[in-house]
Amino acid sequence: MENSKRDDNDLKARRVCVMSSVHPVYDTRIYYKEILSLKKKGLHITYINREKEGFDRNGVYHVRLEVASSRIRRMLTSFWKMYKLAINQDDEVYHFHDPELLLTGLLLRLRGKKVIYDVHEDVPRQILHKQYLKPFIRPFVSALFEFFEKLIARRFSAIITATPKIESVFKSKRINAVSIKNYPKIEEFVTIQSKPSVHEKDGMCYVGGIREDRGIFEMLEACALGSIKLTIAGRFDSPNLEEKCKASPYWGNVDFRGYVGREEVADVMTSSLAGLMVLYPTNQYLESLPIKMFEYMAAGIPVIGSDFPLWKGILADGRCGVCVNPRDISEIVAAIRYYGEKAKRHYDDGNNGRKLVETKYNWGYEEKKLIELYTNILSDN
Repeated sequence: MENSKRDDNDLKARRVCVMSSVHPVYDTRIYYKEILSLKKKGLHITYINREKEGFDRNGVYHVRLEVASSRIRRMLTSFWKMYKLAINQDDEVYHFHDPELLLTGLLLRLRGKKVIYDVHEDVPRQILHKQYLKPFIRPFVSALFEFFEKLIARRFSAIITATPKIESVFKSKRINAVSIKNYPKIEEFVTIQSKPSVHEKDGMCYVGGIREDRGIFEMLEACALGSIKLTIAGRFDSPNLEEKCKASPYWGNVDFRGYVGREEVADVMTSSLAGLMVLYPTNQYLESLPIKMFEYMAAGIPVIGSDFPLWKGILADGRCGVCVNPRDISEIVAAIRYYGEKAKRHYDDGNNGRKLVETKYNWGYEEKKLIELYTNILSDN
């Protein structure tokens, strides 16, 4: 208890600037978890983002960043625009979330500021699958970014990673890092008991970014063939993908909600029989810990996930879902029918997942690591 009080006093009224030029303003990890956890401890938070200006209802102060419409122009110009806005805040700690802001972080560090780099993805491996880059140039760009990222990262006050795998990559380069995993906040799903009973639940759901390599076309086809509704809540990766999906013969089977708030996310999940996570086995996904998988579990519904070894260890061992080959429609259809036809199995697996989140996979444990990191940084002169 004494340590907790000391930590609160160390953090109270200290000034932090959070920066993102890419993510939505109310990104779950950035805003609802990290920012609100820090705000709860009494820190003054300035949040530079591309959407909002002024104070919000939680007392977070937003500064709007103007970004270019094209990806290349944004990546070339955002770092300097962000730096000018950030240095005007004259805060103590600068916490940024996008690789394109590495130079911003370096410039702030050279001005004597404490800087935290929050690494959501293993970007060098991710680059190897970027469709907007020609295949022959991807290995070169990946290697170049790897060198550039790790060289600059050595200068920062701290590195936060979203998964232990990314943490190990930094540590293999002798760069200290701590993984703060993107587990769900239990309190967002406390209304689970008031939601429909197993007999009133209807269809499958997918919540999250809509991309081809996240199995959108497989989900559309499998649910249609399984004669079960698919509810989708999220944003399309591109207008072209949205057009292709809506032109699909299976789209008539979809209840499309678009991007929804946190309360409706919980409602979509708890009203469904199971949650789908059939991502392709690319380097960026094989060792990932998708927040949606754990949110499905928190909502008390089973997960139909890709048969990656890491995910099998969570879903199969925890008896809270089934794993399928994400490219095999017949396997996905069989899993959908399994939960659609067996109410008891749906209930038991969903309940197992819920218990695992309550005892192991929840934000409460990760929040403690975040607060400890900030306490150490702000007490280090």
